Formats: sequence, structure tokens, C-alpha cells
Amino acid sequence: MHDLILEQEDATLIDQCLSRYVEDTGVRVALVMGRDGHLLSKQGDMRDIDIESLCALAVGAFASSEALARMSGEENFNSIYHQGVRSNVFVSLVGDSHLLLTVFDYNASAPLVRLQAKVTSEAIINVLERAYTRTRAARAGA
Repeated sequence: MHDLILEQEDATLIDQCLSRYVEDTGVRVALVMGRDGHLLSKQGDMRDIDIESLCALAVGAFASSEALARMSGEENFNSIYHQGVRSNVFVSLVGDSHLLLTVFDYNASAPLVRLQAKVTSEAIINVLERAYTRTRAARAGA
């Protein structure tokens, strides 16, 4: 994550992807973060949410799910879903190095959230791949 140089255009494109995701699904919050918990982009209603703690806990939960995957014979799980009475949390892998965290309630459909998370992740992966390519080229030229 720290080896990535994002230009303003990249950040704007990622913000637009997340904004569209929030609008299309009706989720409350959508975050893109590195696997280290470093926030890359956020969209939605952030009131009453400790974003830093949410990112840290999501990274820990995802790491735990990967350990469970390996113990159950899977290479990894590409997502985790926590269902509550009032809120749900869906965390999915974006490429190899990022996570998409979604918080939603009864106003959003879980199957739609999962489907649109996949579409959104693919769009974000395209932006990140261009940024990583640019970053590698810049470092090679330095």
C-alpha cells in the first residue's frame, strides 16, 4: 500500500466508483482501504462512525477469515459477511492488496450489495493497476 502513488485523477475515479456504489445499493457507508487498514476512500453517512477503528477491526476480521480459510482447505475467502439486527457489514477483497468495507441496514438488499461490490471492486482494481504500473515505472526511472 505504501508503495502506491495515487494521482488526483486516480483518487477521484475511486471516489466516483464508491459514490456510485453507495447510490446504486443504498448502503450507509463504503470504504476502500489497504490490507494494512490505511483508508484510501470513503463515501456515505459517516456520522457516529469511528472510521479508523472500523478499518482496523475490518482488517483484523479479514485476516482471521483468511486463517479460517486455510484451516478449512481453502486458499482464502474473498469476502466476509456479518449480519446484525440493525446493521450488516460486508468486507470483500479488492485485488490482492485492498479491501472494500460496506455497512448497510434493511434499506439495502444483501444480494445486491454483494453483486455491486464485485462490480465496484473490478472498477477500482483497474484504477489501482494503472497506479501501480505508474509507480513501478517511476521507481525504475529514479
